[in-house]
Amino acid sequence: MSHIDPAIVLNKLNYMDKYLSELEEVRSISLDENLNSILYQRYVERLIQLIVQVGIDLNFYLLKRLNLPLPDMSNDSVLGLVEL
Repeated sequence: MSHIDPAIVLNKLNYMDKYLSELEEVRSISLDENLNSILYQRYVERLIQLIVQVGIDLNFYLLKRLNLPLPDMSNDSVLGLVEL
């Protein structure tokens, strides 16, 4: 088994936390205001995309360091860790 670098994991989790905090700020915007603003919609969409991507990156990092098979599809990376 390869060494899992806590600094790398923490760095990825810090990015995720940052994006989640930014997403939390959007909660104060009313639904009507959000639905009427393509900018708000794109902002939220991009933050969710970044959060998911960080999660996928972290999953692939852990799978690789644990010498587990890397999936062909990104969404299958979660299943690889669940099997542990």
